[in-house]
Amino acid sequence: MQINSLCRGITGLGLVMALSGLWAADRQAQTGTHLESRAARPVSLQINESSVVHEVQRLLDAGDSEAAVALARRHVDSFERTQHISFEESMPARYFALNALCVALTGHKQPDAAADACTEAIALVPNRWTAINNRGTARYIARRYGEALSDYRRALRLAPADNEGIVATLEHNIALAVARQQAVQDER
Repeated sequence: MQINSLCRGITGLGLVMALSGLWAADRQAQTGTHLESRAARPVSLQINESSVVHEVQRLLDAGDSEAAVALARRHVDSFERTQHISFEESMPARYFALNALCVALTGHKQPDAAADACTEAIALVPNRWTAINNRGTARYIARRYGEALSDYRRALRLAPADNEGIVATLEHNIALAVARQQAVQDER
């Protein structure tokens, strides 16, 4: 599959709201990109976040990645203007906002900026697999397969082992990154 086709598939990726609103590790929301899926919705993300992230999802599903990126940027920027809560109190929401921006930028074919947004999210919550996986997808789209592979493997180590869907998605992404990396090496 060509990278452009993959980008078109990722443009439709979802940010599905987890309505529980819980941040506890045992009830973490799920997120995951399943690269090159043949399913109608090849990428599904579940994020326990605000209605802004839900709107980013809607815009991506509608094919309006430019508006999704603009909204996600405004959402991330809103944390800079927030004075009434501490950084620690806003950290989970910042993480999800940056992760949503990463996904939107990936769908808008800006993988380097997407990887930067995910890196910021990872700096906030380094042991949460979701932004690590999404950064891997941004790097995969940018044809940085070795870096993508590293991210996917790290995400797999951090993902809940008892969730077969997440594990299968990450293993699928690892296999694709390995294959692409090998193909690039074979071309040399």
